[in-house]
Amino acid sequence: MIADNKYAWALAGFFTPFLFFSKITSLFFIASIPLSLILYSLIYKDKKAVKNFYFYAAGFVFSAALWLFWLAPNLNEWLFMNFGYGERFHFTITKPIGALYNFFQFLAGFAIISAIAIASIFFTVKSFIRKEKIHYLDFFLVSSLIIFYLQISILDMHLRRFVMILPILLL
Repeated sequence: MIADNKYAWALAGFFTPFLFFSKITSLFFIASIPLSLILYSLIYKDKKAVKNFYFYAAGFVFSAALWLFWLAPNLNEWLFMNFGYGERFHFTITKPIGALYNFFQFLAGFAIISAIAIASIFFTVKSFIRKEKIHYLDFFLVSSLIIFYLQISILDMHLRRFVMILPILLL
């Protein structure tokens, strides 16, 4: 994605199913890539983002088709390992509170990293509100953080310990 050429986007799409089948909890990151490309193209009328989306989707479809050879005979086991523990996917009011608690714990423990990351997010959002065009990767990281918080607040509270991982990537 950083290389920002058609081969890089196709490879990003190709490796996305690897990420999904190795760790389904990374669903927020997987969803952020196509969603941020679509939103970026809609907001900024950026035709390159549309092309990047198509290259990403082509790599994804090709890889997903290959993964079906593994998934077909192992579907029941894969479903059990990822969804067999029903407690993960129920909404409760404690999930968003737990995520905020971990967020503040991280802020207290890593103040400098947190300050730089929050400042970066602030300036990205400020530029967006001013209707200035922001770089796609900044847009992607902020949208990933939003999707991640929604995932841990609604679906999978066990991921709350990673609440600040994306701001660290901003560094």
